[in-house]
Amino acid sequence: MNGLPPSKLLNLNDDVLLTILQYCLPTQDPIQLPPEPQSQRLLLCRICHRIRLLIHSTSAFWTRFAIIDAKSGRHRGLYEEWLSRGEKAGNSPPISIENREEMAFSVQELEEFVLPYANRLFRLHVYLTYDALETLFTLSPPGSFPQLCEFWAQCLDFQQASILGVEPVFKRSPLEDFTLILGPPLHVRGLGISWHNLKALRLIATKARFFFPISWVHTILEACQSSLESCSLSLEPTTDPDLPRLELPRLESLSLNFRDSDAKTQIGILDLLSLPSLVSLNFSSMEGLAFNETCGSLKSFFLRSPNVRHLRFERTPSSGNGFGTSVNSLDLLDILNLLPALQTIDFPKGPHTNVIAILEALLLRNICPTLEHVHFLVHNGLQVVRVIQVLWREAAEAGNERNLRTIKIVDPKLSWIGICQPSPREDPDITLGRKIIRELEGEGLIIQT
Repeated sequence: MNGLPPSKLLNLNDDVLLTILQYCLPTQDPIQLPPEPQSQRLLLCRICHRIRLLIHSTSAFWTRFAIIDAKSGRHRGLYEEWLSRGEKAGNSPPISIENREEMAFSVQELEEFVLPYANRLFRLHVYLTYDALETLFTLSPPGSFPQLCEFWAQCLDFQQASILGVEPVFKRSPLEDFTLILGPPLHVRGLGISWHNLKALRLIATKARFFFPISWVHTILEACQSSLESCSLSLEPTTDPDLPRLELPRLESLSLNFRDSDAKTQIGILDLLSLPSLVSLNFSSMEGLAFNETCGSLKSFFLRSPNVRHLRFERTPSSGNGFGTSVNSLDLLDILNLLPALQTIDFPKGPHTNVIAILEALLLRNICPTLEHVHFLVHNGLQVVRVIQVLWREAAEAGNERNLRTIKIVDPKLSWIGICQPSPREDPDITLGRKIIRELEGEGLIIQT
């Protein structure tokens, strides 16, 4: 901009100019290390000396850092300079540090870029090697993170079964959001964290042999039961009948993933919880859900948690493992009757004993009157589409007003309707299915295949 007349913008006082700059540089956008030459922050600093000084002296612009490449160490001096800019005003504002999955921190990088600034961290979102994770939890002094509100760590490089004994490194941390994503195989015990302010908890294991035991999770939930709003758990196949039931009055979102199809684990966690404010529930298992075996506990659970609006079940187990592979439709109807506010549901993905009964209840009876979207797996999709059309039109003739707008059907034969154009030699059943789906769409119901 050299040679141009000074902008009227620069005649504004510092407070007004700073407000404008804050709109140009959202404080939640991190500064990347190494810096990008075309980053908005650097471009603004090039406008003029006054704006550069204003940006450099405003601590709010120097609190969030994304370490994109820490391997060379060439930018350590620049990193320290950025961190020091907030201290020039006589204070040390809280900071946020993050990195990328492909640049997971080693022990050296953790000690270089994170631990020296532990007392200033309010947010830590990092990918770590196992050695770095162990260093963070076991070698950091107790109470190392006095301002930390949000913690997220992922570590996927374990080569053998490990036991991670965790010291109370977060003892004085005002945590509100805690996420730990672990790869195979790992067992975690003894997290000495003050959980009473926690609003979001995610304990997730990916492709692991060891998930998290119910008794350990119960201890955490009990400590934060008055504050927790969102929770996602990967659960070990364990039970403890002596654990007391917990009511979490503010929990709105819950995701439960089980390592295997053991019904005792699924029943165990359901019997432990009372969630009067629950809105969303996701229920899944790596080996399938023992739906029929857990139905009794599911019904009791929904009696205590009747306000669910979004419900998602994963598939049922494969045959030959001792659990029912079909879905008892009558039990499913009993569950639907307990959820008058339900808006979306993914039914358990397995053969249903009576799909027609479910469709009749949804389309003709006053069950789940607010339901908008249904997703289920069938093995006779074309027949189901015909039934839906008959029932939909019967409901319309009877004057039944429904909120239902979408039914997603997973069926191998029906899937061709969505990906193939009609051909002269098309299967007559598929042609008829295509015609029915088109007619239903014109009548207000979308069938997704």
